[in-house]
This record gives sequence, C-alpha cells and structure tokens, in this order.
Amino acid sequence: MKEENLPTLHRVDCDADLDRLADLAKEIWNQHYPAIIGQEQVDFMLKNFQSKSVLRREWEAGVRHTLLLVNGVPEGYASLEPGVGDQAWKLSKLYLKENLRGRGFGRILLNHVIDECLRGGADALWLTVNRHNERSIAWYETMGFEKVQEICVEIGGGFVMDDWLMSLELDAPEA
Repeated sequence: MKEENLPTLHRVDCDADLDRLADLAKEIWNQHYPAIIGQEQVDFMLKNFQSKSVLRREWEAGVRHTLLLVNGVPEGYASLEPGVGDQAWKLSKLYLKENLRGRGFGRILLNHVIDECLRGGADALWLTVNRHNERSIAWYETMGFEKVQEICVEIGGGFVMDDWLMSLELDAPEA
C-alpha cells in the first residue's frame, strides 16, 4: 500500500456522515451486485437496507458504522451490531469500491471490527453473505470465517436473501 493510499477509519457520528454512507452504498452496490442478484433487487435492497433513513435508525439503535477513507474520500464501510456481553456480534455490512478490492483494505476494515468486538467482550463474529457471491465467500473463508448454515429469507417485494451464515470464533488477547 503506497503511503498516499493509507486509509483512515472514521466512525459515523453525524447526519453528514450518514449522507456519505448512503451515497457510498449506492455506488458500491451498483458496481457489485447487479450481476449477482439483478438490478431490480439491488434497487430494492438499497431502498430498504442501505438508505439514509434505514442507516439512521440503525445508528440510533447502536449499530456502529465506520467509513474507510482513502485520501479523505469514502471508499468503503463496515457496520457492526453489538451483542450483549460475550454474545456473538453481527457484521451487518462490509463493502469496498471495486478498485480497492484485493489490496488489503477489506482486511483493515475487518480487523477494526474484530478489535471492537474484542473490546466489547464478544466471543464470536457472524455475518450473512449471498450464496452466489463466491469472491466474498472465499475472502471470508481466508479471514477465518466458516460456513455455518444456509438461510433463505423472504424480504418483501418478491425477493429473498439466499445466504450463507458464516461465523468467526474470536480469541481474546492473552493478558
């Protein structure tokens, strides 16, 4: 990673950040997902799961959204839903612009999420990923996640989320 491309992580903490996050979601989803789930479902998912109003409700409910900035420009994001105590926490979102994939930026975001989990006392991190998103599944497996269960959930609009539930056991650092 070139020094000028060193990222910074920014915790979403204001209305302007939510605008940046929703705009970034729209860009990334339209780059990546039409080939996997089709444009109609992408539009549905953006409206119902990645819009500013949804992201605001999540933020107000305690979901931790983090922007990955490269040279001050939002290039990716992650969202973490804390559990209670040592319960597993949920990685609900981890997305990067296409031009940054395969360059270590995803690992930076994931390591940040794992650090937050460990500081919060979580013993595992879980996520769901579309079963046809082969590149992401392979990456999560490289990061230590294991497929736990196939799940298919109706989400409205005639669409389903046809996913793998994946989990990563977390080891607290030695004292």
